Amino acid sequence: MENSTRIVQALRDAARSGNPLSAMSVITIGMEEMSKMKTMPGKEKLRTLEGVLRDIATGMDGIHNTADDILSPDVVESIGKIINTGLLEDIVDTILQASRGTYSFGRIMDTIQKTDASVWWTLLKPIAITIAGTCFMRYFIR
Repeated sequence: MENSTRIVQALRDAARSGNPLSAMSVITIGMEEMSKMKTMPGKEKLRTLEGVLRDIATGMDGIHNTADDILSPDVVESIGKIINTGLLEDIVDTILQASRGTYSFGRIMDTIQKTDASVWWTLLKPIAITIAGTCFMRYFIR
């Protein structure tokens, strides 16, 4: 599948850059690649992204902690929790709303309240950085 190959390649490139990948950076990279699929409907993009994340979380060979794994075990665990708790769509919506400058604080709070503490803690810092960076770019750099 071409879409999954593009996402996996983008993640490999990001991993090679030397910066450790977090669950949020993995989701963001996946979203960036999916946004290039202009003719694909949004719900199909979300399903494709979720499928790729599931594949990556289990290791490309289906076995954890082998040489082909792109992500650390902690990130794999976080992604698994995000998918298994149904938060991926909420996270994607929050990032999209933040990037458009239309995010709702109430929606963010609803997402946070649905999340168990370990996932929330993993996601808090990258979400805050994403929103703060977007706001900075949108309002201070013109």
